[in-house]
Amino acid sequence: MRKILIIMLLTITASASAQTERKYIREGNSYYSEGDFANAEAQYQKGINDNASSYEATFNLGVAQYRQKKYVEAEKTLSNLIKSQTEPEKLAECNYNLGNTYLALATS
Repeated sequence: MRKILIIMLLTITASASAQTERKYIREGNSYYSEGDFANAEAQYQKGINDNASSYEATFNLGVAQYRQKKYVEAEKTLSNLIKSQTEPEKLAECNYNLGNTYLALATS
């Protein structure tokens, strides 16, 4: 009985954290679509603070950094994200954006 209670509490806590993370991502996406990349970056960072393994928050953070011409930060964010990915689609998405970041670094 005690184990079941502990599992339920852990599940509820994880679920609440995921909902908060999703809230920050949605807010970041809203700012991003308005062209407010600095506030989008801040919201994505909050999502990462809630869930450090969030692919979507981290990927979006890297893109928001890129759009602000923070190429060094974007390169670091995307490079670290690639290390944790195994899905081909996510790897392709990260590598594409990382390539754009390297191009921007070389031409700036």
